[in-house]
Amino acid sequence: MPKAIPIQLVTWNVNRRRADVLDALKHLAKPDILTLQEVTFRWRKDFQDRLADMGLKWCCPDSQRHTRGKDYGSLIASCWKTDPVEPRYLREKPAWHELLVQASMSVNGRTFLVINVHIPNGSKYGWKKIDTFKALNEVVRQAKGKPCIVTGDFNEPKLIPLQDGGRIVTWGQWWDADEGGYVSTGKWKQWDAAVRWIFEKHDEHQMRHAYWDHERGGMPVSHVTHGVPRWFDHLFVSPHFRVKQCEYLHSVRLEHISDHSALSARLMLDAQG
Repeated sequence: MPKAIPIQLVTWNVNRRRADVLDALKHLAKPDILTLQEVTFRWRKDFQDRLADMGLKWCCPDSQRHTRGKDYGSLIASCWKTDPVEPRYLREKPAWHELLVQASMSVNGRTFLVINVHIPNGSKYGWKKIDTFKALNEVVRQAKGKPCIVTGDFNEPKLIPLQDGGRIVTWGQWWDADEGGYVSTGKWKQWDAAVRWIFEKHDEHQMRHAYWDHERGGMPVSHVTHGVPRWFDHLFVSPHFRVKQCEYLHSVRLEHISDHSALSARLMLDAQG
């Protein structure tokens, strides 16, 4: 009988640091798949070389070019056969399409999709953030029914869910004392809906948050902005995967190797499909 396939995955925003930040992972994890955000084009070759030393091959889609206003993008690397997949957009490409990449991987006769995204922050880039969320939603919808992993720095939510099944609070919401809760009105409802889709609309995309699936509530701080804790770094998996282990690697943030914690997960891909 075919056996389930173990996958060790790490996702990390390296905050435009040099490639030697990867040395920190050697003592923390040995990933089969590594997805990185904010990798500068200037240091891409150095990252490629260090990834090779880790037994990982960088997969670079054709869209990974320097576009106006951005000198960095997202990256996917794996120890298995990996092919870049150009995202297909029904609408226009997002402003910085190099932030959203995907690749097809094959191991032991099973093929699955890995999507990696860096959502730009809204305080600086405004609605380009939501344009990127909408683009992500498109490619996730297209993957529905197939084995799929989604990783990245989402710059959301604003606040973590409550322990007892509470909904996330997005940056499209604010506290209303009269209502006694967080509200969203006007155009901000569009913002809230675009973010909330990936986190909560599981019946539409079938993806589930790996950390919540494993730990059953809450979420550790993965980033701090101006002294304020944030929960921005995430991993979602389709029903084809079981989450055996999921934890944030905080030392890479606390030791200032990057300003984000890494997220490590051990997944099991069903053998049939």
